[in-house]
Amino acid sequence: MVRRATKSIFLVDWALILPVLYLTGIGLVILESIDQSLATVEFSMTTQYIALAIGFVLFIMLSRTDVSTWKRLAPWVYLLSIILLLVTPIVGETAFGSQRWIQLGSFQIQPSEIAKLGLIAILALLFTKRKKEVNKPWTILLSIIYVVIPTILVASQPDLGTAVIYLMLWFALVSASYLRKSTVFLIAIVVLLTIPITLPFLAEYQKDRINIFLNPDEDPRGRGYNTIQSSIAVGSGGLTGKGLDAGSQSQLNFLPSQHTDFIFAVMSEKLGFIGAISVIIAFCVLAVRLFAIAWSSQFQFGGYVALGVGILLSTQAIVNIGMNLGVIPITGLPLPFISFGGSHIITELALIGIVFSSNRPASYR
Repeated sequence: MVRRATKSIFLVDWALILPVLYLTGIGLVILESIDQSLATVEFSMTTQYIALAIGFVLFIMLSRTDVSTWKRLAPWVYLLSIILLLVTPIVGETAFGSQRWIQLGSFQIQPSEIAKLGLIAILALLFTKRKKEVNKPWTILLSIIYVVIPTILVASQPDLGTAVIYLMLWFALVSASYLRKSTVFLIAIVVLLTIPITLPFLAEYQKDRINIFLNPDEDPRGRGYNTIQSSIAVGSGGLTGKGLDAGSQSQLNFLPSQHTDFIFAVMSEKLGFIGAISVIIAFCVLAVRLFAIAWSSQFQFGGYVALGVGILLSTQAIVNIGMNLGVIPITGLPLPFISFGGSHIITELALIGIVFSSNRPASYR
């Protein structure tokens, strides 16, 4: 019995687990260091700890669940996420001009995060079950229907950043399927040609974000304020940072949304280049491992899920860190495992649990 337990420890996919533990740990450290006495920064660490506890419980449960169970549950998870997205405009809470959250007692859930899990699961199931029929128009059309429904619902909240993530997940998974490469190339061309057409239909605040990204000094005290202050915070940390209880940008509240959108800038100021690069390395290790699992599985159900999770986490990390550095327009995408927020952390840990389950040897499932 002891020999089996010891053997199972060595079979744990540490390249998958350690980056997650590191990222969640450093996220808690940075959130605890933010001075909540500031009037504009209000969040509950208790809520964050509860979300992490729920997330890790889900991770353990799902990591021990057979993959066949997830194949059966995929349509129901997707359906639940769509129902929640449909209900959100009716009973959802509005904040910062968007209606994205449903209040449940003292907690809020964000259906668009649950939809990420549902979309990855349903697309993985579709391309697994129909791998011999993937080049038939109906299969492609069905995958488009699956992604268009949540994309329209989320874009109307409005949450363009998450809507784009859905489309990227779809394109990544359909590209990895047995679809003819000529068809994949054609889809890519159509998407690229569509982008300029959609620009006139963007909301004014979305156009402002693009314009101010191109020229933040145009309105340094208004629309360009966030970008400028974030860049200052990142640069002011130097090599080793100013310490957890220091940093003018964060401690004096020059930097907005410290616990969510701009937590990477706070971390860079407090922990410096060394702390910031350690987080980037952790994300790289996690992404490489997820893509390796997807490749080695020859894109069975678990492989599609691993690819979807890898695309999801790496894209959100790149976008969040990029906007903190001022090289990508500001969006509302959280930094995975680190930013404050229960729904995204619970969803991310649940997805890692599913990947972990699909990658374990059969004798340990």
